[in-house]
Amino acid sequence: MPEKKKIKERLFANRAKHALSELLDVHLKKDSLNKGSKLNEVVR
Repeated sequence: MPEKKKIKERLFANRAKHALSELLDVHLKKDSLNKGSKLNEVVR
């Protein structure tokens, strides 16, 4: 039984890590989009 719990905990940790990296990805993409639009405004 303890083994199953360990596996579940590991799965949960991996899922959390994955969700976190996805959030960071989205945040970075938004950030770069904002920078891009600011650059476009400056060029105009």
